[in-house]
Amino acid sequence: MRIHFFTDYFRPEPPPPAHHIAERARIWAEQGHDVTIITNHPNYPEGKIYSGHRNRLWSVTKQDGYTVARVWTYVAHHQSRAGKLVDHASYCASAALQSLRLGRPDVVVATTPHLFCATAGALYARFRSCPLLLEVRDLWPDSVLPAGSLSYRVFKALERHAYRSAEAVSVLTPAFEPHVLSEGARRVTTIVGGADLSRFTPGDPPSGLRERLGLDGAFVVGYPGTLGTAHDTDLLIDAACMLRETRVRFLLIGGGPFIKDLEREVLHRCPGMVRFLPTQPPESMPDWWRTMDAGLVLLKKTEAMRTVIPSKMFECMATRRPVLFVGPRGAGSQVASEGGGLVIDGEGPEHLCRELRRLADDPLALDEISAMAYAASPRFSRERQASETLALLQSLIGGDR
Repeated sequence: MRIHFFTDYFRPEPPPPAHHIAERARIWAEQGHDVTIITNHPNYPEGKIYSGHRNRLWSVTKQDGYTVARVWTYVAHHQSRAGKLVDHASYCASAALQSLRLGRPDVVVATTPHLFCATAGALYARFRSCPLLLEVRDLWPDSVLPAGSLSYRVFKALERHAYRSAEAVSVLTPAFEPHVLSEGARRVTTIVGGADLSRFTPGDPPSGLRERLGLDGAFVVGYPGTLGTAHDTDLLIDAACMLRETRVRFLLIGGGPFIKDLEREVLHRCPGMVRFLPTQPPESMPDWWRTMDAGLVLLKKTEAMRTVIPSKMFECMATRRPVLFVGPRGAGSQVASEGGGLVIDGEGPEHLCRELRRLADDPLALDEISAMAYAASPRFSRERQASETLALLQSLIGGDR
């Protein structure tokens, strides 16, 4: 099967979709399928083209058995929201046009966010007369824009066009299904994400790493990923202040728009309680998970966050680490519960602090919860996700259009 996959984020960029898509492409290529990824030249999150890359009109390389076709885009350099909008729109136009250099595929896949990526896939699939599978990772624009605004109406039109252009839509959580159907999708299937179980495995941290980080003897609670407006960083700092007399310490790996402010506040209120590291290479992430004793999910308890399933939970479970889920009851908390994780209810940091003290002081309880997390991880594997997506693609090719 010839698969053309449109995504504006791809390795070596750090967002989770970049790596989830690469892992599935590798699995499909190993099974004999002809996979081409249509993406940009890597520039996220700094808004600068990565060293070793150039913002060329068209560039094609091979890796892990599949093809990566990179197209020119306007790089926003974080100038403004309007600049980022132009960045995304330029990907849509460039990807849809430049991909005509490729041969005709059997099926097209496009992923969100953002909606311009979905539009590029829809336009290309229509021109090639191929079935389109749209992967929905976030409910744009409803989750981010005020209803009734001009920008909302524009993106709402793009959203509906993408849904109605697709032969099928796949979503990461059943909570998305009613919305997608109400906006005109013909067929919706839930395919939950997962971790690459060949890479994310239990084990000890690399020798000497905790010592170099100043975390030797600590109970390390890790958070890898971007911290932004959706995350409850105030609760994190309050908890760190309350836990100063314990051996609990926090390890934050990644960036975000407020990371410098967060570092300054930690230095002022609870120095030494939080260790900050920049985004790490994806190939090193299994070792970073092994360096932690538990993984933290930190979502604000808002209605919009009820549908979110952070992919870091799957990697945490696969490396035999328990998940502490801070966020609203919903799709994410359900996955955490199924994986033996602890869902922190209630407002304020007290509930999180109580559970962290218990795990740090009770090795038997920690081992029991960790074992449940590991036992649940095969239900959330990248191989399962790749297999279910492939079966859906094959049904599109074989079915009536």
